[in-house]
Amino acid sequence: MGRAHEWDGLQLLSAIGEQLDADGTVNVVDGGFVVPSTAAAHSSNSGKETWNVSAKGAGRSATRPRQRTPGWQGTSGGSWPAGTAAPLVGESVRREYETELSGLELHYPGTQIWRQELGFWLLSRSQLLEGLGRRALFLTGVSFAWPAVRSWGFWGHDLAKPIWIGPRHTNFNDGSICSFELSDQTWTYGRPIVQLLDLQTVWAVRHLHFELFGRWPGRQVAHYAVERVVESVDDELCGCGGLIRYGMCCKPRDQGCKQVSDAVAFALHTRRPPAPVMAVVNGTGSPPDVTEYI
Repeated sequence: MGRAHEWDGLQLLSAIGEQLDADGTVNVVDGGFVVPSTAAAHSSNSGKETWNVSAKGAGRSATRPRQRTPGWQGTSGGSWPAGTAAPLVGESVRREYETELSGLELHYPGTQIWRQELGFWLLSRSQLLEGLGRRALFLTGVSFAWPAVRSWGFWGHDLAKPIWIGPRHTNFNDGSICSFELSDQTWTYGRPIVQLLDLQTVWAVRHLHFELFGRWPGRQVAHYAVERVVESVDDELCGCGGLIRYGMCCKPRDQGCKQVSDAVAFALHTRRPPAPVMAVVNGTGSPPDVTEYI
């Protein structure tokens, strides 16, 4: 995307930010488009299926199986390879996800899937906003050896290599996505993958808002004072998880208890996607064994 003023969607992005600040609820439309929940019925995408996504959980149900369309890669045909051992997390989870993956492209067109013996990888695309000029790419790995899922987000451009989305709300040290608070049970292993992609889509829109308006929209969690001091701005909702702006909530206390050693330790924690992850997103390599990175 060019400079901010060259894109005419700033008003829509601002409205999405206001909605997230007010109640944390927006809608994700098929294709990974995001609109404020109050404006969903008037969206130019209203002919597509729309699902509510809030800070407390995604409202979309699992996708139903349907005939595959072009865009699937890897060992995406049929079921997992013959002779595959039963996963340690349970065969029922594996069956549920296999059923969902057969219809995932209905909601996220162009999804690429690589099935492995003990899990799978998928590369999905979210358009985010009309006319944006870039999209969000999500590489997600799901393990069947243990109940674990990990994702990475990237900006995708037609004429440039993907760019990692971060570092705000990504995990140390591998730069993977942190799109919700685990303790809130917003999304848990075994729930539909499409719900996870919806949450990640909203996470990418929040990054876009932060980039163009200089503040993170909606509720957020930053567990450590030094993290809030280094990354938060005064008019964001506080990282303690409340609905008060950071400048009027934890900032005075955070600055008072900030320790130099903590700040140095925080700064030394790098966040960077592993090289095999970058290779998949760049189209120069195949996904590694899912159990090595998830």
